[in-house]
Amino acid sequence: MKKGLPVDGQWDRVELYAERYSNRQDIYTGDPLMDEDLEDWCLVHAKSKLAQHISSYQKEKHKAPSNNG
Repeated sequence: MKKGLPVDGQWDRVELYAERYSNRQDIYTGDPLMDEDLEDWCLVHAKSKLAQHISSYQKEKHKAPSNNG
């Protein structure tokens, strides 16, 4: 096996973990996040939304106006 290549089932696990995380579930067990884990998820999710908003705003703000008619 070459170094850096995914092993069998790796992509499936990554997709499963990503889906569980987006659904506010423990990535390994699938149990709902609770207490501090849920608070952490909410904080990370809010920061992500804010970053996306700021990025979109900056892109719009820095678009060059079309003055070449």
